[in-house]
Amino acid sequence: MNNEKTVLAERLKAAMEKRKISSAELCKRTKIGKSSMSEYLAGKFTPKADKIYDIALALGVSPLYLQGIIETENEADITPEDKEVLSIFHKLNDHGQKTIIVTMKSYTLMPEFSAVSFDQAAKDILTNPLFPADQEHSNALAEETRTQRRIEKAKK
Repeated sequence: MNNEKTVLAERLKAAMEKRKISSAELCKRTKIGKSSMSEYLAGKFTPKADKIYDIALALGVSPLYLQGIIETENEADITPEDKEVLSIFHKLNDHGQKTIIVTMKSYTLMPEFSAVSFDQAAKDILTNPLFPADQEHSNALAEETRTQRRIEKAKK
């Protein structure tokens, strides 16, 4: 199972290789230190949103792609609504970003808001938590999922 750090590292390496950009060159373009870039590439550390944006810009890919949120590298494939959400998201601090992501994930469990089935949303949340170190958020989502399943079963 891939986690956020691994996905970012894999996609970062692939984008660099595809564009024939070395780590040193990417550091120069982004003004990110070599040791930090090395940690990102090794999947040991996840850069903050502003650094992800800088890296994506330097590589000509979407920040959402680097983060594993979308499957396409091309920014042109992102809707205006996606761009607006991303723009607002980047204006938040780390706590705000975590809160928004948890909230968005919980909305995928609500049939009136979700574009995917409840079972798929629950599976995505429980098998690939975005912030595994933040156990409080993961536990809250798991409890919400169990509650929603009980409600869905009671309706049948």
